[in-house]
Amino acid sequence: ADGWVCPGFQIRIRNGALRGKAILLQCEHRAPKGLPLRLSIMASWGESFTSLVTGGGPFELVLEVPDHVKHEAVFSIDADHYFRPCDTPGQGADTRTLGFRLTGVGRL
Repeated sequence: ADGWVCPGFQIRIRNGALRGKAILLQCEHRAPKGLPLRLSIMASWGESFTSLVTGGGPFELVLEVPDHVKHEAVFSIDADHYFRPCDTPGQGADTRTLGFRLTGVGRL
């Protein structure tokens, strides 16, 4: 996989040792028009928040896993807009619907 995040993206954290800790998602906003990107994040225990990425380039998301989450944490991440590279001249024939690129995952 090349790291591009499509609609319906979820990240699952299954290690109970991560309770009370945070996950760092290293990302990149590379949409052709360079519009700000609003991300809606919903956690499996009902908590939700938004993050606004105002410019193109690298950005980070911190996903906290509270102590009460016992076995698995699931985060659903949706963008307020997506793009298809094939719709932009010179961007190739890729027909996937893309939001942003996930470049790394780590622990805090």
